[in-house]
Amino acid sequence: EDADRAIRISDYFLKKIMGGERFDIDVIATGISHSQRERMRILLDIIDQLTRGGESPSEDDILAEAEGYNIDRSAAKSVLARLVSDGRIYTPKAGHYRVI
Repeated sequence: EDADRAIRISDYFLKKIMGGERFDIDVIATGISHSQRERMRILLDIIDQLTRGGESPSEDDILAEAEGYNIDRSAAKSVLARLVSDGRIYTPKAGHYRVI
């Protein structure tokens, strides 16, 4: 009974912190939601695969590939900006990306 109450209290405060009914413990632990981290991984893989031809892939090529993974263009652009800001990818020339 005490354990159930403790769980309910923990759930209540976690939901309150996350601002909704559903919470993602990854946001608390890492600052990045599980779905955001998964999109980052997918885009890194896409850039890596497209780079194997030697050229830096264009943003349009990356966004087109991302749509095949059900990542819409605006979300993919946001993830690209985050990856650049985190130093995980860079832009060797305008509109093109490479993994560091």
